[in-house]
Amino acid sequence: MALGTLTVEAAKGATTLKVSAKPPAALEAAGQFRVIIGSEIFLVTAGQTTETWTVEPGREGSTEAAHPAGTEPIFHFLTAGALKTLLEEASLTDKKNPILNPSFVHEAEGTLPVGWGASGDYTNGGASVLRKELGVNETEGRNGGAHVVTAGTLVNEGAVTSRVIPVVKGVPFTVYFSLWGSSGSMALTAKFGSPAVGTVSVGLTVPYGEWTRYSVRLTPTATGVASFGVKTSGTTVSNFYIAAVSASEPYFDGDSPGCEWEGTPGNSVSRSKQESKQTTAATAYRSGAQKLGKAGWTHIEIDKVINDPGENVNTGTGVYTAPAEGFYLVTGIVVAVMPISTSFGTAVWANAGTQVIGGENDNVSKEGEWGRIVTGVVHCKKGDTLGLYAYNSGGTEPSLVLGSQNNLLGVVRVA
Repeated sequence: MALGTLTVEAAKGATTLKVSAKPPAALEAAGQFRVIIGSEIFLVTAGQTTETWTVEPGREGSTEAAHPAGTEPIFHFLTAGALKTLLEEASLTDKKNPILNPSFVHEAEGTLPVGWGASGDYTNGGASVLRKELGVNETEGRNGGAHVVTAGTLVNEGAVTSRVIPVVKGVPFTVYFSLWGSSGSMALTAKFGSPAVGTVSVGLTVPYGEWTRYSVRLTPTATGVASFGVKTSGTTVSNFYIAAVSASEPYFDGDSPGCEWEGTPGNSVSRSKQESKQTTAATAYRSGAQKLGKAGWTHIEIDKVINDPGENVNTGTGVYTAPAEGFYLVTGIVVAVMPISTSFGTAVWANAGTQVIGGENDNVSKEGEWGRIVTGVVHCKKGDTLGLYAYNSGGTEPSLVLGSQNNLLGVVRVA
């Protein structure tokens, strides 16, 4: 969002900026906010309701520089950190249970529960018997559970889900579950993860004759998929029930009020209707070297994800794919080393052929690092792709300035 220009030249390291217009009311009310002039980012700390701002120069690692009056547009700057915060706030309404068959209520009695099996993810596991049995009342009002009977002849027998739970490197993930001890107090172990993303194990003492709720929490070492299971500690004969497995506390699934199954009831991911219809967000940037093409538009191929819980960013093609029809808040940032007297701009395109927002190109007044930012709300249909583009009018191929704050595409669904 352009906020005007400087009315007085700002020296390198300036702590005061005189601007051509007051900021919009939304920014005035926000208090501190960031702006970008050229490729330098300033934090506005005072004077937000006037045309004279008190600022901190060179923020977010940008290089301090002098800026002439009346030539360089001032843009509101939504940083990667701000987009990450926005994403995290949006995710507070996210309610999702990735366990495909969490309560077994849709299973036929005596059958092997869909999505579960013997302990294939555990060393020497696989001798346990797993079947659905009715007649045990779960604490959340569920009827039945998966009955696990181990032989006690192999190490680490038990029950395990398919490896279908998506996890993100460094982002903690907690699985909640309920166990019923049907043969006296027993020692079990809950395990979550996979060889690719790391694992965590928690020792349990399960009381006889009652449902007890537990949890296990993993901080993944890589982005990928994980499985969850309950196993014996050693070669002990065990006889227990497992049900009501969830990634949220309290337990829910697609049969719960305000929730839905994504696919087959009892055999698919379940989530809140609000999350599935309203909330999605992602932030990604270009981490590898890239040049702008000559005299035209260039697709900035984002290849590094900052946050994308919906897995809507394709780092192979460098685009974001809208998961549902709706309105999306889009922010694009491009920073490049530009020669003097060239026109430089940025835009967001839909489906690699239609410019949906941006496209204002401004002349570069001197050679150096320059930044362009675009932000706005666009309408997308399900499956539409959004890509970040930059325009260069010159006959050379300027290089992008690399960094997680630069060459960034942020998308948040707002309606």
